[in-house]
Amino acid sequence: SYWVVGHFHLFVFGTIAFGTIGFVYYLFPYITGRMYNEKWGIVHFILAFVGACITFFTQHILGLFGMPRRIYDYPEIPEWVSMNALISIGAMIILVGMVIFLANLIYSTAKGKPANMEDPFGLGGKYYYPYEQRNPHH
Repeated sequence: SYWVVGHFHLFVFGTIAFGTIGFVYYLFPYITGRMYNEKWGIVHFILAFVGACITFFTQHILGLFGMPRRIYDYPEIPEWVSMNALISIGAMIILVGMVIFLANLIYSTAKGKPANMEDPFGLGGKYYYPYEQRNPHH
């Protein structure tokens, strides 16, 4: 049923995609020498997270309602039609979030404020510096 579709996409998007995006945000100042706009990063995350919840949890519910997977067309059952429309709305919210993500990276590459390369996130711990030699005595 569509439960499998929702479950697969929720965990793939929720783990692999969000993990990769977080890694891109972490590496961005080290690669470009500039900081990204954190406000737009938060907006991107909220939109992508809310869109993912709407899209993939609705797919779970459709699976509980018995909608089969791997079909190109489905019967005009009112619950299925409205929930598939809700899935499309959630996907559009994800799309808007991802466009903001790309626009933030492109804009910040050109006009972002310069990053402090020793501690770009202001964490203060030496173990966060990837370019510092960890054991200078060996």
